[in-house]
Amino acid sequence: MEAALECSALLAKIRGKVDAGTLPLHLLPEKFTLTQLQRTIEAILGRELDKSSFRRQLKSSSDLVELDEYERGAQRPARLFRASDGFLF
Repeated sequence: MEAALECSALLAKIRGKVDAGTLPLHLLPEKFTLTQLQRTIEAILGRELDKSSFRRQLKSSSDLVELDEYERGAQRPARLFRASDGFLF
């Protein structure tokens, strides 16, 4: 029972930080796509985010570094990103 309460408290703390705009980059691989980041945030918050609004908000983020690399898939290639040097959650 106590472990469940601790997990709930930790989840609430993470949700609060993400809701306040802190990106959970520590939960992603070293290189990731914006879709992976969005899905991670949606899983933490428990709700879907509007794709265009989400990406517009990220444009001004100094926490992300755009790489000159792409992930190939069934759709068009997705640009890869990484956390900026010194990023802290």
